[in-house]
Amino acid sequence: MLNHGQHFNKDVYILENKVLRVAVLKDYGAKIASIYHKKKRFEFLFQPSKGEYINPVEGDFFAKYDTSGLDDAIPTIDACCYPKTQLMLCDHGDVWSKKWIYEEKADCLMAEVFLNELPLCFSRTMSLEESKLTLSYTLKNLSQEKIYYLWALHGLNVFDEDTKFIFPDAMTDIINVMEEKDYCFDWKKLKNFPDNGAYKFYFQNTKTVGDIGILYEKQRLNYLIRYDEKILPYLGVWITKGGFKGEYNCAIEPCTGYYDSLERCFSNHKVSFIEGNMIKKWNVEIEIQEL
Repeated sequence: MLNHGQHFNKDVYILENKVLRVAVLKDYGAKIASIYHKKKRFEFLFQPSKGEYINPVEGDFFAKYDTSGLDDAIPTIDACCYPKTQLMLCDHGDVWSKKWIYEEKADCLMAEVFLNELPLCFSRTMSLEESKLTLSYTLKNLSQEKIYYLWALHGLNVFDEDTKFIFPDAMTDIINVMEEKDYCFDWKKLKNFPDNGAYKFYFQNTKTVGDIGILYEKQRLNYLIRYDEKILPYLGVWITKGGFKGEYNCAIEPCTGYYDSLERCFSNHKVSFIEGNMIKKWNVEIEIQEL
């Protein structure tokens, strides 16, 4: 069911059923502001530290505003130049700070936006079925030229000392891209990361047989993320324990490039592109399991 409501100081669309309530900001970014488990009365997404949202200036720095909820980062994460040009791409991409165009249906919400600097149209359709939220993406190239891009799922989750990452046992080969040294502890357990730090790593091989997600031990809930590895071949993980804006949150980020800026992805030869006048589609599913 699709309704309208309020979340902090902003109007939101609300997708809701017996299990979950999902809120999406209307004003900007189509940010998924809340994924709330009704039975357990538990919020999975990190909420605004200041208790309110401030409308961003388009093209501004992401960190100046609320770093919360789930956004789409495209065509880059870090600000950079478009490959082989002087064209500057915004911090965390264009779409998190822009007004989107919405289309409401009885059981889903479609949101569409046009990028500022690149001839791309980006859309996301959200639907909710029992304990599963499906995000269906479409990327259209409006030009005749091949366009390079980086898309990442930028969803910031809460955690506590009992929270653990869920990754298949075979996924052990990681690269620490912030300090370039190995972690000397079990990085699946959030409590093991030192306080007052921020951390980012990528898996070198994301081919998986098994679940990816976050285990909330106290709540007896799994937050699982499923996606097509052929379209999203890279996987990053972010943790801050007070090291970024004093906040505590984490993110599992399937993405189309390695790593963090389109310019770097291009130079690493690990970049995605879309041919002229073509369309790409992919899905991300977020499923909640009660244990």
